[in-house]
Amino acid sequence: MSSLLTKDCVHRFILKNLHVRGQWVQLNRAYQAIQAIHPYPLRVSMLIGEALAASALISSTLKYEGKTTLQIEGPGPIKLLLAQCNHLLQLRGLAKWDESIDLHSDTELFAEAQCLISITQSASQETYSGIVALEQENLALCLAHYFEQSEQLPTKFYFASTHENIVGLMLQTLPDEEMTEDMWQHVTCLADTLTQPELLTVPPIELTHRLFHGEDTQWFMPQAVEFKCSCSPQKSEQAILTLGEKEAMDIFNTTQSLVVNCEFCNQSYEFDPIDVYQIFHPSADSSPSSLH
Repeated sequence: MSSLLTKDCVHRFILKNLHVRGQWVQLNRAYQAIQAIHPYPLRVSMLIGEALAASALISSTLKYEGKTTLQIEGPGPIKLLLAQCNHLLQLRGLAKWDESIDLHSDTELFAEAQCLISITQSASQETYSGIVALEQENLALCLAHYFEQSEQLPTKFYFASTHENIVGLMLQTLPDEEMTEDMWQHVTCLADTLTQPELLTVPPIELTHRLFHGEDTQWFMPQAVEFKCSCSPQKSEQAILTLGEKEAMDIFNTTQSLVVNCEFCNQSYEFDPIDVYQIFHPSADSSPSSLH
């Protein structure tokens, strides 16, 4: 079997006797697509990869249509790290950082930063969110702390990354099922023996067999993951409405077009004065005579 797993997907499984569910995610093409859009330094792109993997792992547990957003902000070298994944496992992400700082050094990247995790249900637009300080030494430990404190669900994350490949593993106790502390400690002790090379190169079924040999494991059909931005002309029009008619029209005092640029995918949506007038006056047959 090939040592490099190339298909972007999520594999879900349950360790029946231990009352634990697991999700394994591989990001290759989706991860590289995001790097192709933005020339991130290696450390930044690998952190984005981990955040994207985490958002996909969390989204794969949703029982309804919605999206998971993982947002890290702080005054440190990395100002913003944002990863988003919906129930279809379509994801996107971006980062903003201080380009004057050498990120190749041992600089602390997330000084005094906080991580916001929000889950939005599509039908009701209701959003549940929680915040955790990034006081742990890596993202995996911070996310585990969040689930322990906010969800009362013991959870563990494991990530391994290269410049072109991200793999993540999430283990979590099943909600509403009895599980002893000894059982969870047994699971985590076995999982903690996992090495990064193993996580990057061993297929998920073989990997879980190595870790939890002899356990009754139920596997589900894998789900494809892809990079897909949710921007659109309609969302750009909504952004212009939020700006306000006067502010939008004032832009044409210095330029011939109003351009809305998506920071996630670099797609640009261009509007001329007539376009903008019709956004604010959709029932109008024509624009004012001053617009030609």
